[in-house]
Amino acid sequence: MSAAPPSSDEREDRLKAQKKELTVRLFHVFLASIRQADQFVWNRFESGIEIEALKEALRLNGGNGRKAAALLGMNYNTFMNRVYKHNLETRRGAARAASDPGPEPAASDPPPDEPETT
Repeated sequence: MSAAPPSSDEREDRLKAQKKELTVRLFHVFLASIRQADQFVWNRFESGIEIEALKEALRLNGGNGRKAAALLGMNYNTFMNRVYKHNLETRRGAARAASDPGPEPAASDPPPDEPETT
């Protein structure tokens, strides 16, 4: 007895899976060639991906760094070091910036409503 030929749906599904696998393999080859060709370009590409991942994790967790770190499977301190490295804002950082009135004026600065005399 011979096995029945695969249906057109089965053939289509198998072709889709093969296309997907080939696309993934080509993407990995592309990344490897970038890495080998120009380390600077690779570092910029990798940094861009990292920034987007950090931003998205913070956005999904309302700026909560601990939850965002857990979402990415990272240690909290490592996560925060990368957030600071890329100058991103967490909920705590935004709250600090809002409550910080800025630097104190120096003693030599004139009051804001009085014109400076020479």
